[in-house]
Amino acid sequence: MQQPDLELNVVRVLNITGETVGTAFLLTPRLAVTCAHVVSSAGCEPGSDLFVGYIRPGGDLLKTKVLSTGWSENMDVAFLEFEQAPVGLKPVQLGRAQDCGSGHPYTSLGFPVAGPILANRPQATINGLVPVSDQGDMLQLKGEEIKEGMSGGPVLDLTSGLVVGMIHGYMDELTRMAFAIPTERICQAAAGDQGPCLIKMRLTPEDNATAPGATWSKLYGEQEALQEGAHAGAGAPS
Repeated sequence: MQQPDLELNVVRVLNITGETVGTAFLLTPRLAVTCAHVVSSAGCEPGSDLFVGYIRPGGDLLKTKVLSTGWSENMDVAFLEFEQAPVGLKPVQLGRAQDCGSGHPYTSLGFPVAGPILANRPQATINGLVPVSDQGDMLQLKGEEIKEGMSGGPVLDLTSGLVVGMIHGYMDELTRMAFAIPTERICQAAAGDQGPCLIKMRLTPEDNATAPGATWSKLYGEQEALQEGAHAGAGAPS
C-alpha cells in the first residue's frame, strides 16, 4: 500500500514572534486541527487570529482563525479555519483509533522546538488504547522520537494508511512513552455539546462518525448552520 505523504497534510503552528510551537493537520481544504495546549502556547485563544507555516521555513505564512466551536481544553482539541485553502496541501483520511491493533506501525510529522532539526518523522509502534485519568482513552505509542513541539501532529497507522490520532505529548524523558488523542475524540469535540455544529462530515464507507476513511467535507458559517438546523431539526454532524 502506498502511504500518504504527511508533508502534504501538516503545517507549523507559530507564536506571535514567528517561532514554531506545535503542529496542525488538515481535515478539509480550509480546516485544520491541533491541540488546545498548542494554541495556548502560541499565545492565542478561541476567536484569535493564528498564523501557521508550511513544513519548510521561509515560505508564506497562512492566517487562520481559532474557532470557538469545537474548542476543548479538557479534550485538548482546537480547530483552525484558514482564510483561503492553502496551496499544495490536502486533508488527511481518518480511521478509528479503536481499530488499531497493538503493534501496528505508525509514523507522524512534526516540528521539534529545540536543536537543528526543523522537522521530525518519528516511526515506531502503536500499543493501543489505554485509560488516562481525567482524559478518557488515549492511544499509547512508543515515542522515543516524539519531541516537544510535535503536539498536534497526525498519527498515521501504516497498516491501514489512515490517520487514527493526534500527538498529545510524552510521559517523561525516561520512558519516552507517548500519547495521542484518538480520532473519535476529535469527532466528539467537533460535534460540540451546545448550539449548531459548524463542522460537517462526509463519511465513507458508512454513515458513522468514526468510519474508516472518514473525511471532513465542509465548514459551515454560523448563519448557514443555524438555517440548516432549523430545516433539519438538529445541528448534528451528518
